[in-house]
Amino acid sequence: MQAPMITFLVVSTLSILFADRYALIVGQNKGGASVDDLRYAEADAGRFAQVLRDYAGVRPEDMRLILRPDSMLLMAAGDSLASRMNSLADPQRALLFFYYSGHADAEGLLLDSTHLEFGALRQILGRIPAGIRIAVIDACQSGVAVAFKGGKRAEPFFFSDQQRTRGEVWIASASVNERAQESATLKSSLFSFHFFTGLRGSADLSADKRVTVTEAYQYAYRKTLETSALTTGVLQHPVYRFNITGEGDIVLTDLAYRKGGIFVDGSCKGTFLILSRDYADVFADFYKDKGREIFIALGPGDYTIINARGGDDIGAFQFSVSGNTTVRCRAGWFRRSLLPYRGTGAGN
Repeated sequence: MQAPMITFLVVSTLSILFADRYALIVGQNKGGASVDDLRYAEADAGRFAQVLRDYAGVRPEDMRLILRPDSMLLMAAGDSLASRMNSLADPQRALLFFYYSGHADAEGLLLDSTHLEFGALRQILGRIPAGIRIAVIDACQSGVAVAFKGGKRAEPFFFSDQQRTRGEVWIASASVNERAQESATLKSSLFSFHFFTGLRGSADLSADKRVTVTEAYQYAYRKTLETSALTTGVLQHPVYRFNITGEGDIVLTDLAYRKGGIFVDGSCKGTFLILSRDYADVFADFYKDKGREIFIALGPGDYTIINARGGDDIGAFQFSVSGNTTVRCRAGWFRRSLLPYRGTGAGN
């Protein structure tokens, strides 16, 4: 058995509406002898930590990334974060992210050979003082965590003034009796992949370089449903529950101060994929009408952007991002191309 790991991450400062942001992120591939090991749960936890580090303004001392924990380690990490946040002058101005990727059953989380009931998880998070709590659970049957409190599918909530918003949001990757599917091609779970992609800019429907809870959930719901239908034929429906007072939509990631990436201008339209140069990794997946502009944040590297404009009209443009450079992409830059087929498998 591999030993649990707790990692403290480094982050640059971003200007985001809530002054204090904290995160408890958990990844566990093992769920005990009764289930097969997952392939990507721990990697997904690391990817979410990276997104929060790069785009959500979570400081290094305020983030806990826990890999391969049992229930006792998870409880200890929650208590440690609660102790830190109890020293805040105004905890109601704090936002807490909780993310779990791993196994679950109808009663709770399966953490290697231990079991943590959903009620106990709620108690752990409830002891952490924060004006807003956002919990994302990516696991089989994770909809149980929200169903007993009125969870439902599809369209979520919208608020316009974040400063007056208080409460909690629970998002689950699958309904009560559904499996949370993994993809060998995406190297991730379906839901987490689309949720993270959305946070990097694909979900920015308003094109204001800020991705809100509303935008991120709508995007991840639609893409998870679409991908599961096309790849396995077994539909996976994310669910959500919210208990929010106030009028403010919650900004999750702020891309306005990011320079590294690609800016797809108003001359472009159609469906877009941003891939690594060898097509092995996907970084963005979105549709854009002509006249709308969108920015996708990317790290340094070599990329290909694919533009499908209907029928067999498919264009490709290769570009590189170094440091904080922003590439501006125009319609005339695409050259006719065919995207290589890569099949997607799913499991869990």
